[in-house]
Amino acid sequence: MNEGWRKVRLGDVCESIQAGLIRKANEVNIVEANIPYIKMDCLGNSSNLILRNIVYISASKEEIKKYNLKDKDILFNVRNSLELVGKVAIFKSEYPIALYNHMLVRLRLNQLIISPHFLIQYFISGEFKREIELIKKGTTSVAAIYQGDIEKLQIPLPPLEEQKRIANDLDYRLNEVEKAKQATLEQLEAADALWKAYLQEAFQDNEKWEKVKLGDVLLFIGSGVTPLGGHSVYSNDGILFIRSQNVLWGKNDFSDAVFLPQETHKNMQRSVVLKNDVLLNITGASIGRCSIYDNNEEANVNQHVTILRTNKNKLYELFLMYCIISPIIQQQITDCQAGGTRQALNFLQIKNFQIPLPPLEEQKRIANYLQEKLAQVETLKQKLKEQLGVVEVLPQAYLREVFGEDKKD
Repeated sequence: MNEGWRKVRLGDVCESIQAGLIRKANEVNIVEANIPYIKMDCLGNSSNLILRNIVYISASKEEIKKYNLKDKDILFNVRNSLELVGKVAIFKSEYPIALYNHMLVRLRLNQLIISPHFLIQYFISGEFKREIELIKKGTTSVAAIYQGDIEKLQIPLPPLEEQKRIANDLDYRLNEVEKAKQATLEQLEAADALWKAYLQEAFQDNEKWEKVKLGDVLLFIGSGVTPLGGHSVYSNDGILFIRSQNVLWGKNDFSDAVFLPQETHKNMQRSVVLKNDVLLNITGASIGRCSIYDNNEEANVNQHVTILRTNKNKLYELFLMYCIISPIIQQQITDCQAGGTRQALNFLQIKNFQIPLPPLEEQKRIANYLQEKLAQVETLKQKLKEQLGVVEVLPQAYLREVFGEDKKD
C-alpha cells in the first residue's frame, strides 16, 4: 500500500447506507407522478447517470425526506445480474428532488474523511471489481450484495488532500479519454457515411438506365432449410452451412461457421451455393444484408438466406450485390414490410424488385469502383477500431497506476 494510505471499512466513512424505495410498475409514470425515480438502468458505465432512463413517481413527504438524494451521494447497485451487481453512479444534483429504487443503496459519505470523487474512481477500478466478486451471492441471472457485506468492504484511504489531488487528476485524464473515444466513434460514423455516399454516387445516374424486374435476369432463386436434427447435425468440418449471421453488408463473416455432413448436403441440392452466387438475408433484423459467395467450394444455406444466381450475359453479380445494398433496393425492401408484423421477403417480392440495368461493361466498371472504395473504407474502419481499442483500455490503466492490482495490506 502507498505510504500514508490505510485500509478502512466502507461503513466507517459513510454517514449512512440506505436501501431505496419500492414502487410497483403500475405506480411509475402515472399522470400525477412528478418526482424523478432512479432505477438500475439509470447507472451508466462511467459512474454517470443516464438521465434519459429516469422515470417518475409520486411520494409522501416522509418518503422524500428518507430517500431523497443529495449532491455527491453514491448509488450502488446491489441486486441485478451477476455482471451488473456493483455498478455505481455519483449523483450531481441533476434534480432538486430525486429518489431511487430498492435495487440500489445510497452511500452518503462523511466528506471530512473521504472525497466522493476519489471513492467513485476506486469503485470503477479493476481492483474494486475483484473485491466485490468475492462477496456477490446468487446465480448468473440473479445476484446480490448484502448491505452488511458492503459495510465491511475494505477501501484505501489516503489523506484527504491527496484524495482530492488524485481525484482531480483522474477526472481530467478520464475526461480526455472520453473525448478521444467520442472523436473516434464519430470518425467511425463518418466512415459509414462515406461508404453510403459512394453508393449514392455510383447509382446517381440510374434514371437513364433500363429498368428490369430482378427475376428476369436471374437463372435461379432459392433458399434452404434447417436440416432435420437442427444443431445436432452440425459438424466441425464438411460442407459450409451459411446462416444469416454470416451474411453482412457486402462481405461474409464465417468466424462462427458451422458445417454439414456430405450426406445431409446431398439431400439439400435445391440450396447448394456456388461461387459468385449473391446471398440475401430475407428475414428478421438482418433483412436486406447482402454479399457474394466467393469460395471455390460448394456450400449450403438455411431458410433465412436466399441464393440469387445471375444470368451472367445480362447481370454482373457484384453489380447486383451493390445494387441491393444501395438505397435503390433497400427502399423496396422497406416498402415490402409496410403494414406487416413480420420482417420477411418472399421469392415473388424479390423477383419483382425493379433494378437498373446499364450495359454489362458499365456494370463491371461501377462494381469494381465500389469494391475498391469499400476496401478503402474497411481499411479505415479497421484502423479506427484498433485506435478505439487502445483508447478503451486507458481508463483501467490509469486507475491501476493509482490503485494497483490485487494489492494486499
